[in-house]
Amino acid sequence: MNTGENYNQIVHGSGIQKIKSQFLVLKQWLSHPEMKKSHLLAKRSRIIQNIDFLSSIILHGATLEDYLLYEFYNKSHKERKTYVTGKKLHNFFDEVNNKDKTDIFIDKNKFAQLISE
Repeated sequence: MNTGENYNQIVHGSGIQKIKSQFLVLKQWLSHPEMKKSHLLAKRSRIIQNIDFLSSIILHGATLEDYLLYEFYNKSHKERKTYVTGKKLHNFFDEVNNKDKTDIFIDKNKFAQLISE
């Protein structure tokens, strides 16, 4: 339920590549079986549910996992603001981690070589 194979292009991609990957992930999330039936739990139409989900992504940085796990479909805007969503977590990591060393943690071979030394 995460960005999976599109992660690197979303985070490190440029322009069209980044937007295309974001749309692919959004399409996957909206077609996920749990998302498809979440409107029943929220007791509203599927289109309203999808709009609510999209607003959660835009306003709160929610991922599909955040939306379903935290039951955002039953939470108010005020309540949703109190959760640490995927985007908030990534922003935190960006603040506390050295960006010059990111490639070491993405590439397992580089990481293993560095640790072995």
